[in-house]
Amino acid sequence: ANGVSIISFYNHYQNYRISLLNTSNGLPSDNVADVVQNGHDYYIATDQGIAVTQNLGNTALPKPVLINDGIPGTQNSFTYGRPVVFNCVALSYKSMGKIQYRFRLKGVDKNWSVAPSGEKRFDLLPPGNYELEALAADRFNQLSQPLIFKFDVMPLWYQQLWLQVLAVLSAIIIAFLLVRKYYQSIIGLQKKDYENALALQRERQRISSEVHDDLGASISGIKLRTELLSRKTADQPAFKEIDAIHEAITDISTQVRLIIWSLDAENDEVSNLAGFIHKQAIKIFEYSNIDLHVNASVSETPVTISGEKRRQVYLLVKEVLNNIVKHSEAQNAFLEINLYKNRLQISIRDDGRGFDPDVRKHETMGIRNIHTRAKRLNAE
Repeated sequence: ANGVSIISFYNHYQNYRISLLNTSNGLPSDNVADVVQNGHDYYIATDQGIAVTQNLGNTALPKPVLINDGIPGTQNSFTYGRPVVFNCVALSYKSMGKIQYRFRLKGVDKNWSVAPSGEKRFDLLPPGNYELEALAADRFNQLSQPLIFKFDVMPLWYQQLWLQVLAVLSAIIIAFLLVRKYYQSIIGLQKKDYENALALQRERQRISSEVHDDLGASISGIKLRTELLSRKTADQPAFKEIDAIHEAITDISTQVRLIIWSLDAENDEVSNLAGFIHKQAIKIFEYSNIDLHVNASVSETPVTISGEKRRQVYLLVKEVLNNIVKHSEAQNAFLEINLYKNRLQISIRDDGRGFDPDVRKHETMGIRNIHTRAKRLNAE
């Protein structure tokens, strides 16, 4: 059997045309057992199924028709995390085993996905609104009318937008409160440190004033009396003893003035330190044959330095200057005091005979004192 032969007459039966309806244009099989007419419908029985058509003269049978288990175009809702499954089936007058299904998620998929069955499954779609398009194609690639499934995936309770916004706002508020508490604690500590520093400064000022007014005045009085006594006495041994006492008291007076200067909080600036060193350096070189050249360029720089550091810096400089006076045999000495990037730089040099520090650094107390004070100051 070769299908169904169809004779079509036209021009008042003067002419006719013979066409063939078989598997190439839609029959399930070429083995045709019978053709039955029922009204306008023709039923063609084959060994692979029955085909139905309304016009035997039309050798192309209808395209496949898609139907689904729901209502196309209606909105369906699914919960996030649960699989989303759609089922559809194509009715065709051709071989059912040759039907091919195509699916595309509108706005998500660029290309159609092909499946042998009418089931489409999504295991984990993000929350949102979707449209699923479905097509059926027979073995001749005739496409059905598309079905559109509209559905949305609802977020879980903790994925709700309002809850996420609330969580973000809560996190911002908590972070703000934590930062605020942190800065309040920092400010509290700074305030406490400031109050302690202020109290310490007042105590230093008080001690400085008392030492100056009481101890300083007493030492000055003793110094004056020993000086007057040395002028009145004619006994040479007694004069020497009195002169030694006078020198000791003078040295004590100098040390007391240094303590008062280091305790006075009004001197806690580098400019005051530079001025004090300059003044004391002039006194050290006053009775020597060495010309002292001083260059200090920190007078307008408001950088503070603690009293103990001021004292250590001065004693270090004093030791170096005394060594120049005692041992250098120089004609000129140069003292430079600068401030560079908040670091105090002091340069001391002379044109004397010099010495080898690698040979003498373990021999003199003065050199050891200089290194010790520099280490205390973290100096380079």
